[in-house]
Amino acid sequence: MASIRFRLLGPVQLVHGDDPVPIGGPGVRGLLAMLALKPGKVVALDDIIDALWGHDPPATVRTIIHGNVSHLRRILRELDGPSILTTPPGYRLDVDPDRIDVHRAHALLDRASIATPEVASALLAEALALWQGPALGGVPDSLRAPELEDLRLAVHGARVDADLELGRHAELIVELSPIVRADPLAERTAGQLMRALYHAGRRGDALELYRTVSRATLGNLGVEPGAELRWLHERVLNDDLPPRLRGSAPPG
Repeated sequence: MASIRFRLLGPVQLVHGDDPVPIGGPGVRGLLAMLALKPGKVVALDDIIDALWGHDPPATVRTIIHGNVSHLRRILRELDGPSILTTPPGYRLDVDPDRIDVHRAHALLDRASIATPEVASALLAEALALWQGPALGGVPDSLRAPELEDLRLAVHGARVDADLELGRHAELIVELSPIVRADPLAERTAGQLMRALYHAGRRGDALELYRTVSRATLGNLGVEPGAELRWLHERVLNDDLPPRLRGSAPPG
């Protein structure tokens, strides 16, 4: 069991050692993903049906799910892996969360929050490397887990904050510029890029970036940028932007 891992941050996979284990099609992958998202917790059968079939499940849907559970149990048993337990009103995957990439990413983010900038940057880079593509690849389109994209954004944002503290401004400008060009409404990333530009001696570019973001928010949302970005703009205008400290409260 020590070598069994579950990947959800990319194509959904069951991995034994370094090798993905064939488990079946989208329905089986979706079932495995739902159980692995909540290790040690019961996932109700009705929730599985709703997530994998929406409002139009086949008449034999419960039989299909029972068959898929039996199929996964057989694979896990052959690998001496964790168990899927029948626990009314559904099923529960009895596994250490650290074997699941999503929960590993959460744990790394938590550890980074109390680490030095150097250690935090490394931990968060390790967490980002867990993403192997769009999360929950290969599952039915009806299965949604938007919290996984929220997690990726939180990990990336925290890693950038750590790198800002470490003075890696030139590297961050290269990394963040295309992200902000693609999505000028991503205000946290825009603010981080403004900081990197300013502390790299490119105050004029930081001010121009704010103007670009402001035009985008006004044009798309009909509002000015948020309070933090406006505060950053004021500090850059005054040529008085302090270094970013992770964990500090945003300006009011």
